[in-house]
Amino acid sequence: MNRGGNQVKYHSFFTEPKAISISPSDTIFATGHKNGEVKVRSLSDFKETNVLKNHSDQLTCLAFTRDGTKLVTAGKDHQINVIDLRKM
Repeated sequence: MNRGGNQVKYHSFFTEPKAISISPSDTIFATGHKNGEVKVRSLSDFKETNVLKNHSDQLTCLAFTRDGTKLVTAGKDHQINVIDLRKM
């Protein structure tokens, strides 16, 4: 994936991400997984900053809001969640 000259490569520490989104600030990114987890990582060193279990089934998509303060997730459990990243 290439965004604004930054290239993100798939690393073996990921557990089969089903969705990925990079924050508007290009400082963090989130991955959605088959087990319903959302993992938030630093874009500079790929360190995990948060793991959220907001879905009971596989995530199908996720996206940051334009201002980067929230993360919206959707999954096969027919749920849509809005996560306020400022509260993490």
